[in-house]
Amino acid sequence: MGVRNEQWHFFIGLPTNPKKPKIDGDTKDIIAVAAIDLVVSKSKDGKDAMNRKFVKYTAAYAKKKGVPRSQVDLTFEDKMLNAIKLIKERGQQNRLKIGFRKNSKENAKAEGNILGTYGHDTPVQKPRHFLGLTKKEIIAIVKAFAPEYSRAEILGAQTNPNIATT
Repeated sequence: MGVRNEQWHFFIGLPTNPKKPKIDGDTKDIIAVAAIDLVVSKSKDGKDAMNRKFVKYTAAYAKKKGVPRSQVDLTFEDKMLNAIKLIKERGQQNRLKIGFRKNSKENAKAEGNILGTYGHDTPVQKPRHFLGLTKKEIIAIVKAFAPEYSRAEILGAQTNPNIATT
């Protein structure tokens, strides 16, 4: 009941230009770590992918966690946020896929937060769409580690919303 069994992730498009050096594997890994760190940091600060405040916890959950309802940080044991990883894809050299391992417990927890379902078939609460970054944040991260690319080139590589999809 309730879990769709799909992998939750988001993409970061990487710019290419035949006149500039390719972004190598180590740099891709560094970009991914920086992106993951920012997603985790924003979540722990109570902000979603678009930097909006999360909806409050239910009274029962806040009591169980021992925090005020407004102190939403998506951590209970830190397992879900710590499970966000770079997902390797064959043949995809110009994008990074960041998210959860399919069929993992943490992927199911992420789904509950992203959809607001928390194990139910339909939303029981407003979603907390934490998995993703704004285009401005992605540009800043990629630019920091691949400064040879312009903001426009980096923005042009972002072909989809940089928030969680399945």
